[in-house]
Amino acid sequence: MYPIGVFGGKSRGYEVTNSGAFAKEETDHLFKSPSSSNRKTWSYSLWIKRSSIGDYHTLLSAGLSVDDRTGLRFFLDNLNFFHVVASVNYSLSASEVYKDVSEYYHIVLAVDTTQSVSTDRVLIEVNGDPIALTGTYPLLNADCYINSTEQHKIGANIGALEENIQGFDGYMSEIHFIDGQRLLSSNFAETNTITGKWEAKPYEGTYGSNGFYLKFQNAGVPGADSSGEGNGFTNSGVIQSFDTPYNNLCTLNTIDPLTTATITNNSLTATGGNAKITIRPTTGKWYYEKDGIGVEHDCGISGTLDPTLTSGTFTFAESEWAGSPTAGFQEISTRNLAEPDIINSDNYFKSLVYDDGAGSKIVGFQPDLVWLKSRGSAFSNKLVDSIRGVTKFISSDSSIAQGIEATGLTSFNVDGFTVGADTDYSDTTGLGMVAMCWKKATISGFDIVQYTGNGTSQNIGHSLGVAPSLIIFKSLSSRNWAVTSQPILGSNFYLTLNATFPKTDNGSLVNNVTTTQIELGSFVGNNANAESFIAYMFAEIEGFSKISSYLGNNDVDGPFIDLGFKPAFVLIKSVVGSFSWYMFDNERNPYNPEKSLLQANVASAEYSSLVAGEYIDFVSTGFKIRSVSGAFNVSGAEYMYMAFAEDPFKYTRAR
Repeated sequence: MYPIGVFGGKSRGYEVTNSGAFAKEETDHLFKSPSSSNRKTWSYSLWIKRSSIGDYHTLLSAGLSVDDRTGLRFFLDNLNFFHVVASVNYSLSASEVYKDVSEYYHIVLAVDTTQSVSTDRVLIEVNGDPIALTGTYPLLNADCYINSTEQHKIGANIGALEENIQGFDGYMSEIHFIDGQRLLSSNFAETNTITGKWEAKPYEGTYGSNGFYLKFQNAGVPGADSSGEGNGFTNSGVIQSFDTPYNNLCTLNTIDPLTTATITNNSLTATGGNAKITIRPTTGKWYYEKDGIGVEHDCGISGTLDPTLTSGTFTFAESEWAGSPTAGFQEISTRNLAEPDIINSDNYFKSLVYDDGAGSKIVGFQPDLVWLKSRGSAFSNKLVDSIRGVTKFISSDSSIAQGIEATGLTSFNVDGFTVGADTDYSDTTGLGMVAMCWKKATISGFDIVQYTGNGTSQNIGHSLGVAPSLIIFKSLSSRNWAVTSQPILGSNFYLTLNATFPKTDNGSLVNNVTTTQIELGSFVGNNANAESFIAYMFAEIEGFSKISSYLGNNDVDGPFIDLGFKPAFVLIKSVVGSFSWYMFDNERNPYNPEKSLLQANVASAEYSSLVAGEYIDFVSTGFKIRSVSGAFNVSGAEYMYMAFAEDPFKYTRAR
């Protein structure tokens, strides 16, 4: 049916080989004035990777002037459809922000002003998901300027003064324009059943008289039309690139605050400062060029590829190298990243949001730990695990002993769990419930151990195969929680999950951590005599989990934390300050910003705050702090985090 490629050992559908590079500072764009056609019904599909954020970036426009035009753009970082007629603006915007510069988005705009219901006249989908729009819809049977005889632009807005102000900055690939049909994302892309990744597929329908398909396969004529309709565009500065949604290439990272240089040339040139990169492999041999001089990096010798690049122009695409690297060194791209042990993270960790009360909940696997919290009510965090058994709970916001709730979590099922009528587990008010679910396995780096304390010292075994990076201890009697992480806190320090305390010194907490066991000291918090304890143990798994820390900078352009994956869940706690344990996940906030806050140490309902800037962004390679709150970003202060993946970076899309 269509070509099958092999990408990292996994079957891939459709190989996209080229893109167009649009440098905003050079006002790069494509333009044409077509014949008149269907101005009421049309569709526009394209893949884009942003080089910069926080600006106006136009994806398509047509019209006479700023007072008479139609198009699609990023209005700062929100997607915006605009249709202006005689200065009357019919504008629709998404509340989500799109601040990812490391991977590709797939965007589809479908317009049909003949629809009687106004909200059906303009549809926008991102990575296959429909996006809620607010604003004013076009009038019934309105004629857009798209498909008029007026000038059409890709990568610039109509109005001579706005070509630079609202030009696109980044890469565009697989551009389809369909004249006379309102089509959705499924016509242009699909989910890979192995990787779960949203991927381009061939469009198999018709284009209509003004339709076009831009593949950027002709370096000399980037605007050439491959639809068969002969509707090519005139080029103004756009160049062919090999950076595509099929093989995403490394570029300079403009959202990392450690990038102090001015970044231009589609995130390939740094001027007047330093720059970080978007892809930072931990294994393998890598090659890139700076101003034509080759650089080789062997992670087996030098560790993670995470250079601080000084001013210059960098070449990451193998096809554009001037030199020849040593055998075995590769371009820094998703195609060459190591195959992750866990391809589909949803098989081992997943958050679930529900508001339908008691009954079975489908997760997709049988969980061993379920952490439940009412989103709209001040009910306690409840943790139930398969080792202690159903109906038995402990609360992360309390030191109380283990309790039993007969109508709490009543069963672990092959594809999820079942809850009873207790409102701590099945609250239907407000926003309902969230459940964070983990599967216990060596491959996922998670183990649960129950043991009895002896008051002196003892060894407890685990099945992780590596030393755990973080351990959460709780006595099943009335006693505070204890969280230890030797790599972050050191051997003698711990944090208290049910409190805001900074790290506390106790020399007898954990004496040693090995690949098979934990040597406990005499600390009552995890080894009180004759008390039963539960220990949740987590090890880092590349591409799936990360347990580490970052330093705050007290700036809204906060630290960028590279995880090597798109996060599904992040837990953050100040190491030295008296702040709460904050939890973010991709189910309560499927799009950025991640502004819905839950606290592990208090029973408070979820709250959202943009006024205080208390939020972060999830992106395809990690998360970005966009807060000056002490809870996340005191200058020089250390913050511990634990993160789990939605997708490994090799198999993900921009968020």
